[in-house]
Amino acid sequence: MLDSMKYVNHLGEEIQFGSIYYANYNDLRDYAWTYSTEFSKVVNFRRSVTEKSLPILIKCTDSTLAAAYKNAFFATTEKDIIAAKPGKFVVGDYYFRCYIYSTKKTDYLVDATYLAVTAKIVSDSAVWTKEVTTLYQYTSGSGSSAATRDYSYDYAHDYTRAGSTGASSTITNPFFAAVDFIAVISGGSGTAAPTITIGSDVHKFTYTIPSGGYVTLDTKARTLVYTSSSGATTNIFSTRDKANDIFAKIPSGVSSLSWNGTFDVQITLLIDRSEPEWT
Repeated sequence: MLDSMKYVNHLGEEIQFGSIYYANYNDLRDYAWTYSTEFSKVVNFRRSVTEKSLPILIKCTDSTLAAAYKNAFFATTEKDIIAAKPGKFVVGDYYFRCYIYSTKKTDYLVDATYLAVTAKIVSDSAVWTKEVTTLYQYTSGSGSSAATRDYSYDYAHDYTRAGSTGASSTITNPFFAAVDFIAVISGGSGTAAPTITIGSDVHKFTYTIPSGGYVTLDTKARTLVYTSSSGATTNIFSTRDKANDIFAKIPSGVSSLSWNGTFDVQITLLIDRSEPEWT
């Protein structure tokens, strides 16, 4: 049975495997941690730049159509190289960020409707990531919700809304280890030092978010960025509270969640695995 997945470049253009493009047995699911040794002891497990190989078949019934698909494969993957922005392989709910940096073709003279390609892949993250997004909305004492607020920004994926009381709720990390996250904090509340507390970890910065704008905290990228209603971005990394680790991960299990204003908080868990979950 051939592999079922898709490749999405940084522009959102897709190569869907399973029809026309077929992925054969490959090592995308294989992994190896890098480690060091000290005094005959194994120490410092870490992930490093990883190369993989993907055998691909392109098969059409029409030679003109086959040529179009061959050219589309090249264009879709080459755009990432030129822009120096990774694409991603998607398997189920997980994605693997990478570049397709080399291809080797065989059997292209046998039949114009057929092409065998071995694609070489390189990744500097070497992880499969699943995003789980929840919107936590402030509710007033009367029980009214922020659900009707007109946000000036949209998200690329669906999210669920969590029940909350005032500015408190709980957050669940279903993974067996702590995970990074991306928090999007809405503007307009007038809070001068927005603070999100997850369990015992305090995520705080001293910046008043104007109405219509929002701040994005990314613990994996270690960035703190303000986005205005016009889409302009400002690096506000220097406003982080240095007395606490604003980039602390969310521990496994259920944690308390609270924030210090009438703003809403969208949190996306970044669940990283060495291989995509088998289903």
